[in-house]
Amino acid sequence: MKMLVKYLILCYSESMDFFSRMILDILIAITCSFTTQ
Repeated sequence: MKMLVKYLILCYSESMDFFSRMILDILIAITCSFTTQ
């Protein structure tokens, strides 16, 4: 599941700038930390 999300994020991040990608990466980290608990 987590790899699937990461794959989708990588696909979307191709069309994003660095700042948006950084924010998205932080959101992913927060989401992953909640789902693993």
